[in-house]
Amino acid sequence: MDYKLYIVEIKEVKTVSNREISCLEVGRREACWSPPSNGGFKLNVDAAINKDMRTMDFGAIIRDSKGEFIAALSKKIVGALSPEMAEAKAVGVALSWARYVGINL
Repeated sequence: MDYKLYIVEIKEVKTVSNREISCLEVGRREACWSPPSNGGFKLNVDAAINKDMRTMDFGAIIRDSKGEFIAALSKKIVGALSPEMAEAKAVGVALSWARYVGINL
C-alpha cells in the first residue's frame, strides 16, 4: 500500500478536568482533542471531496493515551462519493492501515 507518514505538532495544550487536551484554532472555532484511556490508542479521521476532480482526500492520525504521535496517513482516492460515504470509506481504509502498521484498535 502507498501510505505517506507525517509528523505533526500540537500547538497548545490545556488541562480540563485533570486531562490534557490539545487545541487548535480552526477559523472562528476551536478544535480540541482529548486522549484515549490509559494504554489505548485513538484514531482520528477526516475526509474532503473534490467534486471537479472526482476524488476524495483524507487524513488519519493515531495517538496514544499520553497524546503522543504514533503515525499519520494521507491518501487520495479516485471516485465520486457522497460526504457520508467518503467519511465511511476513510474510516475503513484508516482501520486497515492501522492494522497494517501493527496497531490494533
